Amino acid sequence: MARHEPRYTLSTLDGLFVECGASLRYNIAPGQDAWVVRGAREPVSLRWGLLPRWKGHGGTRGPMIEAAPVEAVPATPLLRDAFKKQRCLVLADGCYAWTALKQPVWFHPEPRRVIAFAGVWAENRDDGVPSFAMLTGEPLVTRVTEAMPIVIDETDYDGWLAGDAESALAMAAPRPLDGWRSDNVTTWMASAEHDDPRCIEAIGNPLQGELF
Repeated sequence: MARHEPRYTLSTLDGLFVECGASLRYNIAPGQDAWVVRGAREPVSLRWGLLPRWKGHGGTRGPMIEAAPVEAVPATPLLRDAFKKQRCLVLADGCYAWTALKQPVWFHPEPRRVIAFAGVWAENRDDGVPSFAMLTGEPLVTRVTEAMPIVIDETDYDGWLAGDAESALAMAAPRPLDGWRSDNVTTWMASAEHDDPRCIEAIGNPLQGELF
């Protein structure tokens, strides 16, 4: 199965724990700017996608790292260095995933509120542009086969931002997400040019969304 480009949402500001001037987003895509929180709960808008340090023949740089499995951190120098001291909280209220039947699904807490995905950030040595990547883990439900963003528990926010790397790895361990919901949505969200409420509109009977 082809890997789908990761996407997520910030379609509500309810529960936002910092003042950052964020606007509602219904379809955040790699390469775009988005809000994260860094040490001392500092909110900042960064590009989604870390540029790798290496360059190939002719000086061509590899593709951006927008999402990476947490288990890949130790073997990836850029991620490993950022994970030690440059972790961040990616502000969101849900994410998209695809089922094996090519059905897009929007996952979100119910009631909707701002949560935080695990992330790391770095500043590119060539152009000085700071950017971030998400860390991913096992899918949250059985009908999704691709990795999904890791949700950091609210009680772990400060520890994730400022704690040691070993403790942070424990915070990134899989855990049940009580009260979360999955809604089938249309492929309108498949285009990064679409960033409006239509992206998250449930299709079929909205009351039949799957709670997990």
